[in-house]
Amino acid sequence: MREVYLLRHGQTEWNLEGRLQGHLNSSLTELGKIQAKTCGQILKSHLNDSPIKLVASPLGRCIETAQIVASALGVSVIEKDSRLKEICFGRWEGMIRHEIQESDGAAFRARKADRWNVPAPDGESYRDVADRVMSWFSELPDERIVAISHGCAGRILRGVHAGLDHSEIYRLEERHDAVHVLREGGIVEELNPEQAL
Repeated sequence: MREVYLLRHGQTEWNLEGRLQGHLNSSLTELGKIQAKTCGQILKSHLNDSPIKLVASPLGRCIETAQIVASALGVSVIEKDSRLKEICFGRWEGMIRHEIQESDGAAFRARKADRWNVPAPDGESYRDVADRVMSWFSELPDERIVAISHGCAGRILRGVHAGLDHSEIYRLEERHDAVHVLREGGIVEELNPEQAL
């Protein structure tokens, strides 16, 4: 049976600053490294040393997280898949929301009104991200897979898999210290630090 253990990278410097990262990158904070280690411990306690495949977004913050998780699990190979990348924010990447509102107010309001269909300028819509993450998910073999992705991309994958409507997907949490298990039938279970043995 296919099981996907999906987690978000640890907290980054830009997360702290409130900057949109998208396809740009920012290093993990010390807390982010602790969060990655916590996720590794959660996974170790639930996987019980069973064979797994580890795959990550190729963006630096996910690779940094994947290396910490791989160490906890004793995994030597990290596969990369670009379909797990974060949503692209185009020309807004590296900016804080109030900067976008001031410099690109009309486009900001248009996207906020319909994030599913309207992308950031030169970026992606939620629909674009849903298409690529579900393309990745549909091709997975029937085995246990640990996937390290991003806040928005992971939220979209969880929501579409669970059959949620758009407004419900928008409201899903983007925790750095939780692992979500995606199983057949649209089942999504959250594992958090309290559930680690």
